[in-house]
Amino acid sequence: MKEIILGIWLGIQGVMDFKYKEIPLWFTLLGGVVGIVICVREERTVFEVLVSCLPGLVVIFFSWMTKEIIGFGDGIVLLVMGFYLSLSQVLSVGMFAVFIAGIVALILLTVFQKGGSYRIPFIPFLTLAYGIDYLIRIGENMR
Repeated sequence: MKEIILGIWLGIQGVMDFKYKEIPLWFTLLGGVVGIVICVREERTVFEVLVSCLPGLVVIFFSWMTKEIIGFGDGIVLLVMGFYLSLSQVLSVGMFAVFIAGIVALILLTVFQKGGSYRIPFIPFLTLAYGIDYLIRIGENMR
């Protein structure tokens, strides 16, 4: 059930990021609160949750250091994903999202002649990567 909740939450965040280039704070907090409730229900340790949130904390730090070349909201979404997923899952989805975004950026650069300063929202790629990862996990469980 938590996989579906996270997928819906990411989907809405992805649409908002794509359409408005920002994500609503109240909805982000709601996802975090639900994630914390899931952590308590699953009896995850504080250490385990903190470790799962590390990728988000790193992105938030780099966002602050680079004056938001990487979006602050992207880091917060990765942080909240740590409430739902293990560290390996967050890293896997995050790296897959970077890979997909890189392909899209390359296409935008070469085919559509967009410049290096052209910004693309990252959360839709996180959503897509999570969806693909989820479908792969379902397929593996069916064997």
